Amino acid sequence: MARETNLYHNLVTNEDKLTELLANLLQFPAVKQTFTELLVKKLNWPGLSFQHRNVNTQKNLAGLGRPDLVIESDSTCIFIECKINDYRPLTPNQPVGYLQYLDTQADKQCALIFLVPFYYEHEALIRTRAAANSKTQLEIIYWNELQEHLERSELAGQNVAVEHFVALLQAWFEIKPIRFSEEEMELLQNKAYPAQLLKLFELITEVSGKLPKSFDTEHYSDQYSFGYYVTDQKNEYVLWFGCDFKYWAECGTFFLVGVGDDEDEDFSQVVINRFKGKFGQNSWYEPWSWYLSSIPLALIEDPQNVKQLIHFIAKTAEHCSDSHG
Repeated sequence: MARETNLYHNLVTNEDKLTELLANLLQFPAVKQTFTELLVKKLNWPGLSFQHRNVNTQKNLAGLGRPDLVIESDSTCIFIECKINDYRPLTPNQPVGYLQYLDTQADKQCALIFLVPFYYEHEALIRTRAAANSKTQLEIIYWNELQEHLERSELAGQNVAVEHFVALLQAWFEIKPIRFSEEEMELLQNKAYPAQLLKLFELITEVSGKLPKSFDTEHYSDQYSFGYYVTDQKNEYVLWFGCDFKYWAECGTFFLVGVGDDEDEDFSQVVINRFKGKFGQNSWYEPWSWYLSSIPLALIEDPQNVKQLIHFIAKTAEHCSDSHG
């Protein structure tokens, strides 16, 4: 999540800080009301209400643990333990120590809530550890339930602090359904598709190892691309070539050359300008903030395609490189 898109960038980085943010946001009456509605729904406690002064964090239970978020009034005591990673283990006091403490609050209506990711792997252990004779209600709420509750309330459109909180929850916890049509399933089951994709990767890799000695290559691949950066004799980035899956899906072009023009890339302005001069302003691809151009299909289809592609990429890198200017 970029700094310019979220005011919590580099501020909220772990579960303690996310807990503090949630506690702070509860000072807004509308947020508190929305959060209360979620608690009422999960606990089945009609009439539940509290003030922001009743909200605290990291309450010390004198040997029985330290719950992350506590909502405590004269008649109510709710412990909320927050987990943000599916692998984050339970401490020995979770939930045992918390329940022991809450069971002593005979004059209050008590509950223990675990606020966890939908995929939290220790969810079953929480219930296994809970004493069967405990008087305290124990519930599990998922972060994406809170996110969806805030979205339905439309608070995000009225308050930038809440809007960026919802965006943070989306980035960390949203479970997006990914569905395939019948045609897409047929394509995925067609053995020819992965075979051709592997052949394309083989071609890209073969070319990367045969460029002139005046250039070096650096492999980079992720869920969006497979390719190589090209550096010149000054060890400066002068080109990238390979396959970008998003661009392929949108434009139907599977083998590209390009240069990045955003703060995360190391291409100089000289290199970017030379690439634009060769391929034109129309090579701009907004989703990635890159200039990208397709490699002519004739070069890929040529019987001597490796040789042809080496020549094309080397000439393009030479054109972009300040060393060859």
